[in-house]
Amino acid sequence: MDDTTGTLGEALERIHLSGPERDGWLSNHAPMAVEALVRHGQASAVHRWLDRYGPKLEEMPDGTGSPVTARNWHEALGDPRRIAD
Repeated sequence: MDDTTGTLGEALERIHLSGPERDGWLSNHAPMAVEALVRHGQASAVHRWLDRYGPKLEEMPDGTGSPVTARNWHEALGDPRRIAD
């Protein structure tokens, strides 16, 4: 089903600065959830759902400024400071 309402784009715009986590170490399922709602004919519920879920989301962290490379990738594994690197 195509999103002719524009709701999916609006929802993704609302969450585009969110990081991959929420409430600490829980996964941010917002992108998947809003797409599933739209694709299953529930576009009218998307913004209401985001109004409730959105405050739990964290901003994308700044990262350490040290890119992950083929040489240092193993050092970045499991380090939450490196999420945005």
